[in-house]
Amino acid sequence: LSIIRRSEWGSRSPTQNIPLLLSISDVVIGPADNQDCNRETCKELLRSVQSRDQANGLPDTKFNFYISSRGDVLEGRGWNKQGGFTEKYADSSLGIGYLGYYSRGMSLVAMTALKELLVEGFGDSSVNMETDYCLMFTCDNDMKTNNEENDECPGGSTYKDINDFSVNCNSSFSLYLSI
Repeated sequence: LSIIRRSEWGSRSPTQNIPLLLSISDVVIGPADNQDCNRETCKELLRSVQSRDQANGLPDTKFNFYISSRGDVLEGRGWNKQGGFTEKYADSSLGIGYLGYYSRGMSLVAMTALKELLVEGFGDSSVNMETDYCLMFTCDNDMKTNNEENDECPGGSTYKDINDFSVNCNSSFSLYLSI
C-alpha cells in the first residue's frame, strides 16, 4: 500500500494534535468531497478540504485518512490521533474520508485500499488497533439502513461489502452512524 503522506500533498501544519485515548475500536467512513480525483488532483483537492476544515474551526483535516474512488490513500491526521469527524467516537476511532461520489458507494479499488490500510494498521505495532472493530458509515446526520434512500449514504453493495469484513458491530444499526 502506497500512502500519499502529508508532505507529498502539501498539507499545512495542524494547530493541534490530540492523541487517541483508547485503542481503535471503530472505523468510521464518511464523505469528504463529492469529486472524483486522480493521484495528482487528489493532492490539490485535499489541500482544499484541509483549508475548508480549518476555516470551520478544526485544527487539521477532519479524517485520519482519505481514500479516493481510484484507490489512492492520502494521510490526513494519520494514525493514533483523534479525528474531527465526530466527538462521540473521537477518542477510539479511525476516520476515513471518501473522495468521490459517496452516494454511489465505494468503488472496488477503494474498498481494496481500505482493507489494505486496515491490514497495515494491524501490522504496525505503534498503532493501537483492536482486532475486533466495527466499520460504520456517516450518512448526512441521519441513521440509515441499506434499504433506506439517502443521497449522502453509500449504496447497498457497499453496505454488503463492508458488512463482509466488519468484525464486531454490536447492533443492527451500527453500520450506519449518525454524527
